Amino acid sequence: MQCFKCGTNNPRSNNYCLNCNSLLPKVNLGEEIYGALNLMAGEDILESKQSIYAKNLREAVEKLNSKAISPAEFSVSLSDNLSKVSQAIRNLRKIEGIFSTQETTKVADLIFEAYLKIIEAIGKFSSYLEDKNREYLSEAESFLVISDQMFKEAQDLAQNEIGAG
Repeated sequence: MQCFKCGTNNPRSNNYCLNCNSLLPKVNLGEEIYGALNLMAGEDILESKQSIYAKNLREAVEKLNSKAISPAEFSVSLSDNLSKVSQAIRNLRKIEGIFSTQETTKVADLIFEAYLKIIEAIGKFSSYLEDKNREYLSEAESFLVISDQMFKEAQDLAQNEIGAG
């Protein structure tokens, strides 16, 4: 259990902090913060291996390539995902003040950076629609891979923080 005041990790059975003697919360701080992150980002950050937005983009590319959707429908999908990612970023920034440990701040920063990579990927997909240059698809996928790596790192940090609490 982590102390709100000094950040010291204490045994779950303790009612008071070993370091500063402050009353400890009854709920794990890590679980509260990551629950808030999940809610505000609109994703299950602790369970997912990639962002739902990256997954949606990959599925849209597959549909475009298989001609299951038109370029216009793909464009609508890009706009929709951009809107959702932008909202997730705004939501994360609204709650950044509740992060009291370096680890939780790093989780939020990693998720934020991962979302920015998804936005870069959306830009490359849009460029592909305009120019039909397949290099843009490759570059977009590279951004999604980087996003997945950041998302996974954030997930691992979150799991470690909850386990330590």
